[in-house]
Amino acid sequence: MHAVLPKCKKNANSIPEELLRGCAFAHYNIMKGEEDLIDVGTTTLLGGIIVPVLRSGDHRSGSFEFTFVTIGDCRAFCRKASGGFVDLESHRANKFDPTDPGGRIGLYVENERPDLRNIAFYITECEEDDILFVVSDGVHDNFDPQWMGLKPKDLNLPMEAWEENVKNAEEVTEKKHKWVQDLLEKMFKDEVSPQIITRRVVEHARSLTKRGREFTEQN
Repeated sequence: MHAVLPKCKKNANSIPEELLRGCAFAHYNIMKGEEDLIDVGTTTLLGGIIVPVLRSGDHRSGSFEFTFVTIGDCRAFCRKASGGFVDLESHRANKFDPTDPGGRIGLYVENERPDLRNIAFYITECEEDDILFVVSDGVHDNFDPQWMGLKPKDLNLPMEAWEENVKNAEEVTEKKHKWVQDLLEKMFKDEVSPQIITRRVVEHARSLTKRGREFTEQN
């Protein structure tokens, strides 16, 4: 996304357009040089730009705006300098089917087009010393209480099995988001930095998937 930055300096309203150009650039470069399009892969994507918020007189306010585009099921979090984590968005078209990311770039549909079912743009205000971090579903799925072996009742949800959640989609999503935020706060209540977040999040994913990985390797 770095290629779009110079075009955004004069007009912040151009940021979404330039982010979209960045997505198109990435999409076509995935296919670049491939003689047989059947060999072209796909990937989800989340990219954004952080710009300072200017007040009267072009003075920086100390606040920033993070504008980002998401295609698929990557996820962005913000660890506030004042404390606590905010889940900026979990944007999977079918939030209850882990095999469907909801969207992807690369050759997926006919005529060399990407899968844009859930493409979306977001903007959020950040403060100095906030920490933004983005993860793919390969990481954040390991923070999903459903895949961690918990039952709906553990989240005070009014159902017996996760298969019933389609009827309560909004409530399930809200409770899951809150549960993940609380888990992250517990993981980083003692100290936090970009390096610590990266290490502990990956360690959590590796620990949770250890038995499954070992079984696959041995069989």
